[in-house]
Amino acid sequence: MWHSGREIDVQLSDLTGRPQQWEDFRDRFGLGEAGDGFGLGHTPEQTAQIRVDDQQLLVDYLEATLNAFTGYLEALSEDDFDEIIDENWTPAVTRGVRMVSIIDDAIQHVAQAAFIAGAPA
Repeated sequence: MWHSGREIDVQLSDLTGRPQQWEDFRDRFGLGEAGDGFGLGHTPEQTAQIRVDDQQLLVDYLEATLNAFTGYLEALSEDDFDEIIDENWTPAVTRGVRMVSIIDDAIQHVAQAAFIAGAPA
């Protein structure tokens, strides 16, 4: 769940140039430097540092990132979705494709968490 919030937050901040929601949550999570990333490229040691026992804190953070994401989407015009925002890929990535990618990644991880939470011991 932490990763889902972080990946939305980091990528949205890159798109908007606005501060991450993480700035309001960093101290409450208390994850140190490992928490400032979003899990991509973490070593096993860094991954082990990501432990959050406060479920409500996770929900609050994910909700804040989703609210920011939704607000951003609602402010876009149809033409904004076709704008190329990353030419480092072939084909170049449009804002719309990036939005789908962010949502797809978050859905996968939230579904994994839901599965694990409901899996019999």
